[in-house]
Amino acid sequence: MVIAIAAADVLIRTVGLPNPAPVTLLGVVAAAFVGGTTAGLIGAVLAFASAVVWFYPVATHEDQWRTATILVSGVLMALLVGILRRRSDILLRQQVGFEKERQHAAERERYLEDLRRSEQRNRAFFELAGAGFAEVDAATGRYVRVNNALCELTGYAEEELLTKTFLDITHPDDRERCGDEYRDAKAVPGTAYETDKRYVCKDGQVKWVHTSIRVVHDSSGSPAISAGIIIDTTRAELAKQALLEANAKLRRLVDSNIIGVIVANFDGTLVEVNDAFLAVIGYSREDVFNGLLPWREITPTEHLPLDEQALREARERGACTPYEKEYIRRNDTRVPVLIGFAVVEHSPEQYIAFVLDLTQQKAAEAREHAARAEAERANRAKDEFLAVVSHELRTPMTSIVGWSTMLQGSSIDEATRATGWRLLLDAVRLEARLIDDLLDFSRAASGKLLIEAVDLDLRGTVQAALGSQRIAAEARNLEVAVNLSPQPVIVRGDEQRLYQVAANVISNAIKFTAQGGRIEIEVARSDGEALFRVRDSGRGIKPEFLPHVFDWFAQEDASSTRETGGLGLGLAIVRHIVGIHGGRVDAFSEGPDRGSEFVVHLPLVPEAPAETSTTDS
Repeated sequence: MVIAIAAADVLIRTVGLPNPAPVTLLGVVAAAFVGGTTAGLIGAVLAFASAVVWFYPVATHEDQWRTATILVSGVLMALLVGILRRRSDILLRQQVGFEKERQHAAERERYLEDLRRSEQRNRAFFELAGAGFAEVDAATGRYVRVNNALCELTGYAEEELLTKTFLDITHPDDRERCGDEYRDAKAVPGTAYETDKRYVCKDGQVKWVHTSIRVVHDSSGSPAISAGIIIDTTRAELAKQALLEANAKLRRLVDSNIIGVIVANFDGTLVEVNDAFLAVIGYSREDVFNGLLPWREITPTEHLPLDEQALREARERGACTPYEKEYIRRNDTRVPVLIGFAVVEHSPEQYIAFVLDLTQQKAAEAREHAARAEAERANRAKDEFLAVVSHELRTPMTSIVGWSTMLQGSSIDEATRATGWRLLLDAVRLEARLIDDLLDFSRAASGKLLIEAVDLDLRGTVQAALGSQRIAAEARNLEVAVNLSPQPVIVRGDEQRLYQVAANVISNAIKFTAQGGRIEIEVARSDGEALFRVRDSGRGIKPEFLPHVFDWFAQEDASSTRETGGLGLGLAIVRHIVGIHGGRVDAFSEGPDRGSEFVVHLPLVPEAPAETSTTDS
């Protein structure tokens, strides 16, 4: 305003206007426009003062009146311009306010839109996530918000869950623990925790879940709400339980020591063993811990390729096919085992193996093999025996039929007739003896061989049996040495059966002793027993046949039996008769062409005589 008046004064003086009022009026209007009504009024007063000072002294009355009118008009114009100025300012401020409000409204709309989008994203994530989400009122524990995944997990609808607390669907066995954990979390602001528990679903099914929970507190520090993520871990928990059960079963198997179990590295170091395995190899647990038992050291060299092949198979397939091998025990003996192993899942450089001791199985297999071989041998012996029986029975029968036919004729002389009758009688006696042997075999096999026991001197029985065989011995030009005890050798038995025993043993020695051989016969007393011993220099007995010499149907060589005659039942009958008399018979031979020895042991009778009785075998 001052600048405007000063500018008007300078303009008046410079131009030399006759009336400064118009110019002054412009200054007042400018002052009012720039500074407002107050500035315009002050400008008008100053302009009037300036006019009075500069213009009124030289102006006419009319010019003074006109100047005053102009100045009053300036005042009015200052007022009008000030009012317009103020109204313009108000309009301007309103326009600015409207623009700011519009900008604020646009910003609020963008914020609300972002908020809606964020809420939609959060809701979509909340509803579509695979894990269950829930918000729980911190004071009551009641659900205030749940998602579809939690509803599907529990089987409840959203409306049903919103009427329940989180403890309502928690398994009864887990409620106390979960309630304590939740109370502890609420006591400390910002606490988050995780826990595993079980839910009881709407259909009664029990499911395992893993929950991650955070408790949110309000501005006053009081717990307001808790949010949780719930993950269904039922499959994992069942797998874990199955693994624990499997490990427990395996541990029970290991601890039961039914079979040997070892854990070893592929480099051959034993990591863990059970007592059953230690019993198999004969080492102690301290030996294992001291590293004295690498499997390559206790495995025979010839079995190492089997181990290497099994290790390669285990690395490729995770397990090997069980196979048989041997271990070297601490006492350097060998033990057969069946072994199989599999790679430990989480320790690929280790394997767990079972070791089964096959000692008894191998022994059983050997016994079975021996029994099978014995059965096969017995079958062969039976077949050979039947062939021998057929041959031996037919041979004297042929002689009997032939001589019977010849003796009926009248064309033979007396000498031939006498020889024929003698040979016919010998054939009949041989046939009778063969039939007696068969009958004795039948009685012995069925347990019906009868004896009539009396006290007798074994020396006389042996002498009588030797007398019946003397002609056969002389025919072979055999030297027979007899050594009888000087004291009586009293035994209790059936005289006829013991005679049969002695005759069969002596006859057997004569049959298998070559021309010019030697036979020794002895009857003696020894340690409360009566001994009847027959030793010959004959063909002997093969070592493999010696244990079977007294068996039924056992013949070392059927052709030799046919060569010497007889059915080969004599020694089996001897053993049976001696057995039912309470004794035993043994055979000895150093091998083929080294002769043989048979010893019959019978119990001696005490000095007091015993009564005669009949017994059934």
